[in-house]
Amino acid sequence: MDELPFYVTHLSRRIIAKVVDVLLALAPSAILLWVLEPDQTAAYLSGGLWVFLILIADGLNGQSLGKRLVSIQVIARKSLKPCGPIRSIVRNSLLFPVPVVLDYLLIFLFDRRLGDLVAGTYVKHVPYFEPESD
Repeated sequence: MDELPFYVTHLSRRIIAKVVDVLLALAPSAILLWVLEPDQTAAYLSGGLWVFLILIADGLNGQSLGKRLVSIQVIARKSLKPCGPIRSIVRNSLLFPVPVVLDYLLIFLFDRRLGDLVAGTYVKHVPYFEPESD
């Protein structure tokens, strides 16, 4: 593997960020279910909102709220720029058909989940203060 110009984040940070993101996405979905009359349509709307929030989570500057909390960021492999909405949807859409445990085991082999491999992204550690380049 080529030397990368950044530190790929540890698995523990990725797991903490994903747990935070899943829980945060549940809040608006639960509120929607609470506000609407609890029936099958409300359940589908609530579930759809949750899936949508998970899919686009990394689309704003490559950081979901969970990733921001643990100082990590999703970046494009070639440009090294933050992940946008389309890459976020591609990388996170593979969370649903692939068992999460299998997906995270790929990190040990490639430093990337299957979603990262398909979307062409890495998850890097973002230091609190990046040194200025001269």
